[in-house]
Amino acid sequence: MWLKKLYGTVAGSLLRFYIWLFYRPRLNFLGGDLPHEPVIFASNHTGLLDGLIIVTGMWRMGRPVTLMAKEWFDIPLLKPIFEYSRCIPVKRTGVDTSWLRMSISSIKDGGHNFLIFPEGHTSRSGEIDTFQNGVLFLASKTGSQIVPIWHNPARIFFGTEIRVGEPMSLPDGFSVRTGDPETICNDLRDAVISLAPKKESSKGFGHFNKRKAIVFFVLAILLVARFAGMFS
Repeated sequence: MWLKKLYGTVAGSLLRFYIWLFYRPRLNFLGGDLPHEPVIFASNHTGLLDGLIIVTGMWRMGRPVTLMAKEWFDIPLLKPIFEYSRCIPVKRTGVDTSWLRMSISSIKDGGHNFLIFPEGHTSRSGEIDTFQNGVLFLASKTGSQIVPIWHNPARIFFGTEIRVGEPMSLPDGFSVRTGDPETICNDLRDAVISLAPKKESSKGFGHFNKRKAIVFFVLAILLVARFAGMFS
């Protein structure tokens, strides 16, 4: 048991260092300070590394507990790492309530923040899909506020911005069965979408971002090398 825990700690730390070094997650608080009580972060889902990147970016403020698909959690070599990273497995098919029980305990008893991807899957089109009401179940059972967050798709070396919005509270006495979960889920989805940076209109060569800068730099070096070879 101790060997498994040691492996998870070492491997998890190395993975976190890799994420920090190559994906450089950075937090941008657009909604002011967070409450002192545990909150539930609700994020868009763009790729398999989303949870690790967001958790790494939030490490100094206390890494949140994260939901993840059970089929990934149960991979033998990865399971100790996910346990070290405070992941809770959830079945994406059939009826599974164990995740809710463990999640409530991690918030109310453990005092941890929580990270959930309400879409339930990674976006295939790039657009944010419909939010499921599991996040509302968790918020109603714990009394926690929901904090919308948005992040750009992870690209190695280009950094990942995590935009944190304003906390949202459920209506007093809200219940998923008697309330209007669809409207609240839509409002939460809209809050996540509103955090995305506005696209700039392209003129000429378009917005000069880092990727284009690298391409132009490489082309310039090749041209210089070409001319240098001609006159040598």
